[in-house]
Amino acid sequence: MSKKESFDIKRKGYDRFAVDAYVSRVNQEKEFSHAKLNVYRKQLDFLSEQLELKQNQNIQLLNEIKNVNDVIEQHQLNNDTRNKLITEAQMAADKIILESLQIAKEVLDTVNMTSYNTSEYKQELLAVIDRVRNSVSEIEIMKPIEVDLDLER
Repeated sequence: MSKKESFDIKRKGYDRFAVDAYVSRVNQEKEFSHAKLNVYRKQLDFLSEQLELKQNQNIQLLNEIKNVNDVIEQHQLNNDTRNKLITEAQMAADKIILESLQIAKEVLDTVNMTSYNTSEYKQELLAVIDRVRNSVSEIEIMKPIEVDLDLER
């Protein structure tokens, strides 16, 4: 973000063009920060959708495990086959849960980074606004010089 700016003092106060250029630059930096925030929001939306997808897959897999258990009980398979099916189903469920947790971590990391960046840009923008406000309040407006053009006196 911008650092403290100083302006040249001209005959009637601060150099208006320098101040305008500075304010324009600060506005561009603000717009850039808003654009980055929108990118972070889109990333968060995408990761949230991915998390929801993995959660749905997890629920589906848990239902499949239940169905497998029901089928096993109905057919009264021997313990070895039953344990093998349960182990395979649990391993598949663990894999989906791990993927869900990784996506959740990515979502939380993105939220954390977005929060940190937004807070940092907000503080920088507030500091720039204060500096501009202070610079403007320090401008002294000179009274115009009155010239008596009445030559008949």
